[in-house]
Amino acid sequence: MTPDLASDDRTAVITLTKTGDSLALVGALTIEAVEKLVRAFSSVQMGSGGTVDIGGLTVMDTAGAWWVITRQTAGAQTNILNATPAQTQLIETVRQNMTPTGVIPPLPHGIVASVATFGARVATAAQTAKELLSFLG
Repeated sequence: MTPDLASDDRTAVITLTKTGDSLALVGALTIEAVEKLVRAFSSVQMGSGGTVDIGGLTVMDTAGAWWVITRQTAGAQTNILNATPAQTQLIETVRQNMTPTGVIPPLPHGIVASVATFGARVATAAQTAKELLSFLG
């Protein structure tokens, strides 16, 4: 499968080739391309020991790194091949800052949340009063 996914204005073109349990990406893996890849390839599954070859990428942003990580985590022991040092650093930065799936952050304690909300309201009221006073002179 070798689809060519281009945006309407032809600024972002990405080609994905799937051979067995391997994916090869060529082009610009940016947010525009990721949107199309998510829709077109949501059912593409990686098997154990599969690979994602990103050596043909010309550009990759954080959305592209996210997509590579999700493909990697979709299959056990999937390897990323031919990544440049900058791509590796970007992927690791995105991976470290991703929220783990299924983890719900704890809610603030009742009294802490109440005090924080009250403080925010007082600060907002003070800012509004200052702006009103400034406007009226």
